[in-house]
Amino acid sequence: EINLGIYAFQKSEIGIILQSIQKNNIQKEFYLTDVLEMARKFNFKTMVYTVPWDAQFMNVNSPDDLSTVIGLFRRKKINQLFESGVKIIDPESIYVDWDVKCAKDVWLFPGTVIEGQSEIRENSKIGPYTHLIHSQIGKDCRIEYSVIEDSILEDEVIVGPFTHIRMNSLIRKNARIGNFVEVKKSEIGEGTKALHHSYLGDAQLGKKVNIGAGTITCNYDGYKKHQTIIHDYVFIGSNNSLVAPVTIGEGAYTAAGSTITRDVPSQALGIGRARQVNIDKWAEKKKNRS
Repeated sequence: EINLGIYAFQKSEIGIILQSIQKNNIQKEFYLTDVLEMARKFNFKTMVYTVPWDAQFMNVNSPDDLSTVIGLFRRKKINQLFESGVKIIDPESIYVDWDVKCAKDVWLFPGTVIEGQSEIRENSKIGPYTHLIHSQIGKDCRIEYSVIEDSILEDEVIVGPFTHIRMNSLIRKNARIGNFVEVKKSEIGEGTKALHHSYLGDAQLGKKVNIGAGTITCNYDGYKKHQTIIHDYVFIGSNNSLVAPVTIGEGAYTAAGSTITRDVPSQALGIGRARQVNIDKWAEKKKNRS
């Protein structure tokens, strides 16, 4: 038999006992084990319980011990997920926190890490190589090679590869967030698409919006953050800079390569770029100079 180091006390009694414990040892430390001897001296009732050995009683005195205990609980959590109908391709390659909830028929692919109070609903596929932190994932979502923090995805959302969603963002049903897109503290409307190389920060996007490749919201002026509002059915051209605060009206377009600094009315086309100039025979003249 060994002492597991687990004690339970009456509050009124332990207060008296702790005042009487001495540091009469080489280390000059207070030993909790001395409590039992002192309890007997005060004629307090003491009892010892014996229990079968279990891994949960392991002592953690080193990083190696901690790693061992984490591994045991990780495996226990994975077994729990299997029993609830979760599909895990390679159990040894994933980590799922104890408080994570996964519905039946969720798929977890290799390299997936899920932390905190995260929840994943039915038929969603997570990974490979995806990190979820305190986030809620709806039904029938697909997330690959991405990081999602403190955010909510509604049903049928597709994310990745290489997407970062963070700071209480909300991604509405059937939206798509693609390659190298960062979404920060924003709402992305139903059916909206941002598929390539974009930054959407402090933004409110309506439904069926198309965000062209290379578009960013310029939300920070060096002192504070500003909001970009994009209404339903807007088409944002490629390589746009939307300088907040700015609003794009319903059904409006912005031209490729534009820097938008003023509101664009509904159904209008916003253009914010220099007009192209072609100089005839310029290349021939350059060759002659060289």
